[in-house]
Amino acid sequence: MLPPSSARVASDRTTLRPVRTAALIAGAYCVVAACYILLSSQLASEHSGSVAELRRIEILKGLAFVGGSTLLLFLLNATALRRAHRKELEAHRLEQALSNAEPSVMAGTFARTIAHDINNGLGAARLSVEMLRAETRGQPTAQQLCAEATEALERVCEWNRRFFSLGERAMLECAAPLDLAIVVGSATRLAQRHHEMARATVHIEVPDTAPYVGIESLIQRAVLNLVLNAVEASGPQARIAVMLGALGDGWLLTVEDDGAGVPPELRTAILEPFFTTRPTGTGLGLASVVACARYHGGGVTVDASRWGGARFAVTFAAV
Repeated sequence: MLPPSSARVASDRTTLRPVRTAALIAGAYCVVAACYILLSSQLASEHSGSVAELRRIEILKGLAFVGGSTLLLFLLNATALRRAHRKELEAHRLEQALSNAEPSVMAGTFARTIAHDINNGLGAARLSVEMLRAETRGQPTAQQLCAEATEALERVCEWNRRFFSLGERAMLECAAPLDLAIVVGSATRLAQRHHEMARATVHIEVPDTAPYVGIESLIQRAVLNLVLNAVEASGPQARIAVMLGALGDGWLLTVEDDGAGVPPELRTAILEPFFTTRPTGTGLGLASVVACARYHGGGVTVDASRWGGARFAVTFAAV
């Protein structure tokens, strides 16, 4: 940050520059106009044979001067106004970016404050699973369930660790080559193990392979949040479709349900951090989806699904 004296000098220079420029333009205009009047008057007097002809020449000369100066003023004003308009648009974009960033910073701060407490619960859960694994040796079904629970807990531990990196540049350095089809498919199947998904019907449509460079944990969390959000909005017997398709050089992920849908007036607000329509909601689930899309150069849109429910579309740009 500049010290007060430097900031004041910079501000003074910024203030004085337009005045100096205007003075230079006015001085140049005055010199050119004076030269034009003197030279044209001398030429008119030399080439006019009578007073009437001199008068006609002076009228034409005056009209030419007015026309030329008008054109010059138009060009100067048009250039200045276009430059001012561009700066105004840029300032508006910066202001909007700062406004959009503020809720995201709040969401990141909130996530980091609760991550430590989550670690305690995860540690107890992992210990319980290990004890259960030891007690059920020789029982293949129980061992398989313990393995799946351990895998799920390891993923949650990794996600929780990354909560501390929200908003940091180091998080972007974790981007690596991956198969987006495998990531979306495995995350959807993991979501299906949630107790609320027991009676839901989930249709998964992904290509055979979807090469991409991104952050796997962010994408997994986004898919989980979208699928669980769909079943919460649609009820236990929800019908949900998860689809992944190519979109230019990137990919388009859509998750749609047969619930009540999102009213048009809420389709923007529902993506903001801490905004929720549920009494027990935190407003961070969809915010994490937006954060994931932005980290990968894309965005999130909400509209109506084919069944009249909600359809969330997430774009992943080429990274």
